[in-house]
Amino acid sequence: VTFDTQPEISFAYVASPTDRTPSIEPGSHLESIPVGSIGHLLPSSSRWAASTSGAAASVASTGDTILEIKEQVRESASAMEGPFVVFVRLSKEADHLKKFGSAALNIALAHLYREASATFRQGSRVEVIDRASISIVGKQQNYREQDVASFIERMSNELPELGVVAGVFCEADVTESETGDRVTKLDPANSFEFARFAASDTGRVPSELVRHFGYPTAILALQASREIQAYDVAYADFEQLRSLGLSSPGLFNVGGLIAGSMNKKELAASHFSSAMALNPEVPIFKSNFATAAYRLGDIESGLKVMNALSDEDISHIETTHPYGLVTYARLLAKAYFAKLATFQKNRFLAIGPKCENLPEYASSNESKVIREALNELNI
Repeated sequence: VTFDTQPEISFAYVASPTDRTPSIEPGSHLESIPVGSIGHLLPSSSRWAASTSGAAASVASTGDTILEIKEQVRESASAMEGPFVVFVRLSKEADHLKKFGSAALNIALAHLYREASATFRQGSRVEVIDRASISIVGKQQNYREQDVASFIERMSNELPELGVVAGVFCEADVTESETGDRVTKLDPANSFEFARFAASDTGRVPSELVRHFGYPTAILALQASREIQAYDVAYADFEQLRSLGLSSPGLFNVGGLIAGSMNKKELAASHFSSAMALNPEVPIFKSNFATAAYRLGDIESGLKVMNALSDEDISHIETTHPYGLVTYARLLAKAYFAKLATFQKNRFLAIGPKCENLPEYASSNESKVIREALNELNI
């Protein structure tokens, strides 16, 4: 029996399969079960009604399930057994829910769960995470890339309106991170979090059904969030990735870009400084830092970094980061008027006229200082 109430919440009486006549005794509890708060493969997951067998019995509490999975992964990592995690999502569940309702979504999730359980039987654990995702966890010895790819492709064909995608983290991803330039090795104890991140839509190519987690995936996702101006989301992801042990020049650089977009000037400068410290050979890290220093009014720090660049590096920045070159010219112009020792006349005369004439920055009030300095130098 379902009571008429607001569309988002329904109240149901768990009846016997043989007796459908409502028999609600006085003193019975009326319990609201929000669709997204439980594993909910079956609607009888209530603390007042006895649990049924089958899929519902396997999910119990979503929070407890996730904690158990994470603990299993950590134990496997500690034992050097190379855990793997495949996180499978119904990426279009919101649209599907609006069109067909929660019952149809439950049926699709149940189908996904059963097929995964049948496909990954040997040494793997399949669990429902929420109303639109499941996880498959096991040891590396039982992981087969082709099995995962085939399963996701099959589910994508069987549930085309739900957008089945997967994020993966396995031993090969740990090994790949070890070959990265000046990066921290990825910790397999965080395999669940890594796979879940890889399964997100952010930065994903539409045709990419299975995506592995690694530094390129993390940076691409952060950049994608920044491009759509989801700065709060992007920075929260950046901090989460840092808490999971990720450290690389590129990661700190994009973290600085996000912080700068949020007007967190000190944080931006700090992150760019970390990027430079990890890889001082990349010119754009330095021009980004100089830009952050300019916004903070720290002329000396910005020029100390930029003045050390070679002419070849300056040419590279002119091509890849013209705003960084303009900022450098502004810093030099301010240093000239402040009579600072960090002013380099030859460098300013080389880049000043170029920056003054760049159409996208020429009309900026902040670029007037370049013109004024050039005028005083009779250029």
